[in-house]
Amino acid sequence: MSGTDAIDVDVDVRFGELLRTNLILGRWTILLLCFYIALGTLLLFGNESAIFGGIVFICLGLGIFIDTAIHTHRHFKRSLEVAPVKHFRLSGEALEVSSAAGSGKISWTSFRKIRETGIGFILYVGPRKGILIPKRCLTDEAQIEALRNLVKAQCGEKAKLR
Repeated sequence: MSGTDAIDVDVDVRFGELLRTNLILGRWTILLLCFYIALGTLLLFGNESAIFGGIVFICLGLGIFIDTAIHTHRHFKRSLEVAPVKHFRLSGEALEVSSAAGSGKISWTSFRKIRETGIGFILYVGPRKGILIPKRCLTDEAQIEALRNLVKAQCGEKAKLR
């Protein structure tokens, strides 16, 4: 891809997409959630004297999920107030982001890793911080494939794509 070829995408992230992405970013959250609920269920149904412990662990697991959902909702509301739609321009040079709130440029070397999920592409700029580009915002399968090729060319081993 030459420097003149670019992929333009207008992104309006939805709450469900953001929540699923935050759960993917925080996979330890999912593991803790499953662990607490599984342990709680074992204690609850496996031993009559451990019912209270089982309830506590189930509540801990549900609390982790609820906390993630509340944090995501706050972030979602703030981002809608600042800029409901962001425009991404992905080229061989960098990812350019612009919105009503401002603009910026992120070089491909700044990304720690890039993952493709069923929802879209997550471009990690930190251990638990990523930029989501939903597939539904891309125009067609050809544009999705062009994005895959661009990411592979620019990030190599850092990209885990389908």
